[in-house]
Amino acid sequence: MDNAEIVKDLMRHDQLKSAWATTIEEIKGVMQCLQQVQVHKIKREANRVAHVLAQMVLRGVEVVCSRKNSRFIKSIKR
Repeated sequence: MDNAEIVKDLMRHDQLKSAWATTIEEIKGVMQCLQQVQVHKIKREANRVAHVLAQMVLRGVEVVCSRKNSRFIKSIKR
């Protein structure tokens, strides 16, 4: 399942039948608890950045994003 399919499934209101249906429904439940949520399709190149950052965090590297503009990384601490 790629990013575009996940975004489409998150926006649907009917019953899902994919292998990811349970996970998508759990995400929808969390989204309903939040005051404001935006879901966007991310280009593959940007997804690679998110993947690398997630891998760094799993290795114990602290990644801090700016609160004013979350698109930019404020610091990386090892």
